[in-house]
Amino acid sequence: MAKLLTICHYGLVPIQGGGALKSFHLLRQLARFHEVHAIIFQRETELRRETEGYKVPDCVRIYSPLDEPPPPSVFDRLPRRLGPGLHYRWLRRSWRGPASGDYLQCHHLVRRILREQEIDAAVFEYVGSLSIAPLIQELSPKTLRILNAHNVDHKLLAQEFRSRESPGHTEESPTCTAPGTAASSPSPLQQERGPGRGVPQCCQSHDTGSKSPTPRPASRGEGGRRPGEGNPIEAGGGEPKVVKQTRLIEQNLGRYVDAVWACSEVDRHDLAAPNGIPGYVIPNGVDTSFYSYDASAQKAEAPFLLFSGWLGTRANDDGVRFLVHEVWPLILKQFPAMRLLIVGGGASEDLKQVMQEIPQIEVSGQVTDVRPYFKRAAVALVPLRIGSGTRLKILEAMSQGNPVVSTRKGAEGIEAQDGEHILLADEPATFAQAVMRLLADRTLFNQMRQRARKFVEDRYDWDVVGEAANQSLCELLREPRAQ
Repeated sequence: MAKLLTICHYGLVPIQGGGALKSFHLLRQLARFHEVHAIIFQRETELRRETEGYKVPDCVRIYSPLDEPPPPSVFDRLPRRLGPGLHYRWLRRSWRGPASGDYLQCHHLVRRILREQEIDAAVFEYVGSLSIAPLIQELSPKTLRILNAHNVDHKLLAQEFRSRESPGHTEESPTCTAPGTAASSPSPLQQERGPGRGVPQCCQSHDTGSKSPTPRPASRGEGGRRPGEGNPIEAGGGEPKVVKQTRLIEQNLGRYVDAVWACSEVDRHDLAAPNGIPGYVIPNGVDTSFYSYDASAQKAEAPFLLFSGWLGTRANDDGVRFLVHEVWPLILKQFPAMRLLIVGGGASEDLKQVMQEIPQIEVSGQVTDVRPYFKRAAVALVPLRIGSGTRLKILEAMSQGNPVVSTRKGAEGIEAQDGEHILLADEPATFAQAVMRLLADRTLFNQMRQRARKFVEDRYDWDVVGEAANQSLCELLREPRAQ
């Protein structure tokens, strides 16, 4: 049994997005095998309280900067625009790189943990947490450092920027904004996540002229965005500054970590290979017990098709518009009694109006439990054209017995076979035809959902994912590393 330190610079419960969901389950899985100490930007009472079936395991030792704020310093007397930056540079004894608010909020916890415990490995949830990596390397050089990468962030941001610049974009459509609060359990990017997701705060900096790509998350309290913080995307030279900075960080991960966990083989190649560090595929997973299989013989006769996801993200906003404007009319021509069920909050006013104008669409808004909506539906739709990582909504649908029709981008990172576990189509006509094939062919409908359920049980159940994470961790701890 090893001693682990995990650093999560956002809250976990209630679970409101894929990023928080993966962080929660991975934390729970690691605690099956090891002694886990966790710095989480959420109050311990909230993390210990069971919320919607989720609570951090009792065996995990929690350290929260909200419960144990950093001690006062002379820098607190300085103006807000000056004090934190000087405090950070004084602590680091360096003028290099941008200042990190998260470093200021939890450096005292890191120092205490490393003073009291001999930590074997530190796991950083998302690139924004990497601002703490140099401190761990300084105080405990033998500690293995691993990045749990939820996406290839610079690619995702570039996709979102191109989509924002596309002719179909309106001012009401969501754009990249800052990550949210601990209470909303944000993940790093606006991609199939919950409220308040946005661009990585590691790319918002007090520019000192240094070219050192020091990751910098936002300083957050319970209120989320820093006072006076605006949209971090700054276009220049045809590409936003945040994309360039994020790419620079991800191409220099070897400065901060010894290995990377990626959601897919594509992400592993993009993050590990350029840095010359080991990479392992630790995919998103699904709780197959919680998302139980609907064996109803009448499943194919359900009158709804389902789209689920937080509509405040660029990916889901674009996907719904593609579905509603280009795919849905083709399906209605052949199945006029069919209805489209859209589950998820965060829609812009413009998107709400688009959905309200079509009588065959039912919009639920944000819900605490998506399972009843999957039960009402026949086929689950994933019409995404933007994204990175892997889509949890596909795994949840497969687990519950809803056949899935997806774009190739939507299914990226999931090793499902087209025609066996899922139907893939990218154009409106072929996407609609795939949906109609399932609705018209009861044998195909049932065979595909049965194979898909077996597929996620064998490959993507969280216990299987946890075993893979533990195996990679043990392998890394056995290998000698240069100090």
